[in-house]
Amino acid sequence: RSGSIGRGHRFRGAPPWAVLPLSTTHQESTMNLRAYQLAAARTIPEGMPAADLILNAALGLCGEAAEVLAAFLAPDPTGTERIAELGDVLWYCAALMTAFGADLEDVVGSQDPPLTLAREWRWHSDQLITAAGGIAELVKKHRFHGRTLHRSGILTRTVAIVGAVRGLAAHVGSDIPAVCAANVEKLRLRHPDGFRVGVSS
Repeated sequence: RSGSIGRGHRFRGAPPWAVLPLSTTHQESTMNLRAYQLAAARTIPEGMPAADLILNAALGLCGEAAEVLAAFLAPDPTGTERIAELGDVLWYCAALMTAFGADLEDVVGSQDPPLTLAREWRWHSDQLITAAGGIAELVKKHRFHGRTLHRSGILTRTVAIVGAVRGLAAHVGSDIPAVCAANVEKLRLRHPDGFRVGVSS
């Protein structure tokens, strides 16, 4: 999809763009990925070209995958830091789907495999790192090698990333809705008026 991301952007399967307050009324146990995508989009820089948002998301996923691994290797008795890092991963997934004009809830819901609790957290982390790297590779080949953007490959890997986040969240007694809600609250506190270049940390 070409063009830039703005408040009038729409994605399939969802209503027109809504500028939602980041402190939504959704309960932690009920926030789905569609509601999260709408809320998280408030911190996408307005007017950013879709191609740049895709590149930003690909780079961001790689960085956050490494930060998730670091968070799980470090002591975190409450799991707060781990949940925060998982939320950052979901933000880039949501941004990527917004750039594609896709609904993250629909994309994941159509392909997401059952959660396997028997897997160790490191297995889920490896899946996250592998999928994030795969997206970066596809975007690199498109942006810098002149190849057609492999949309289906990116969607499949995004599903794998969300599955990995779900598995990692389960290992700290959490789930996707709670991770989404925690990230929305973090965004509300950090960017109460929306994202501004130079303010990000």
